[in-house]
Amino acid sequence: MKRIILYFIFFYFVFNIEGNSSATEKFKPIEKINLYIDKDIASGYKSLKNHLTANCSVTFGYGQSLNNNGYINSSFSEYEIIDFLMRSNTSSLISCKNVIVDGLKISRFGFGTCNGKINDIDISLFSTRKLDNNILERWLFYFKSFSAKEPNNNKETRTALIGDENVTFVSNSSTWSDSNNQQIFTVIYSSLEKAKKNNLVVGSKINFTQLKKCSKF
Repeated sequence: MKRIILYFIFFYFVFNIEGNSSATEKFKPIEKINLYIDKDIASGYKSLKNHLTANCSVTFGYGQSLNNNGYINSSFSEYEIIDFLMRSNTSSLISCKNVIVDGLKISRFGFGTCNGKINDIDISLFSTRKLDNNILERWLFYFKSFSAKEPNNNKETRTALIGDENVTFVSNSSTWSDSNNQQIFTVIYSSLEKAKKNNLVVGSKINFTQLKKCSKF
């Protein structure tokens, strides 16, 4: 009986260790878009496509050299660009604007690829009640569960005169590090306050960034 219990404990820890190690690769920042680190670009883009309102811009090339650019479905067909990026020794940066998910407008959904798989995700959203209550909480919960370390917090403020009014830009960022101290997760809160004396807030934006270094070809 003791031997059975010991085997159970052993396998429990083994499978939990494996699950934790792969958690960083399978976190979807937007639940309904099946796109995450190490996801193959073909199925990842297919899921994102269901929420696109316009063509996506793409910059791509061989190795670390990105020197070709255009628009998917315009300068380049989906088949051409996806087929090319699924090959080895290729990389890309793809930017899609005004992605709509359940009425939520994502101003920018960008991602990078390496050898046919996604290795970089960057999302910008304007703050809404739905975002504050759901998506942002999921991001923060994931970061905290991913790393026991406290995040590195940074605040930047600058003021510029636009027309006859002072505009204040405030940016608060929190960056989490993995066990190897590589900074790969960042949440940035940016706000733009116009004519603060009149209590007018023009906008507030939240960014999500996740990066996995591209392995050598």
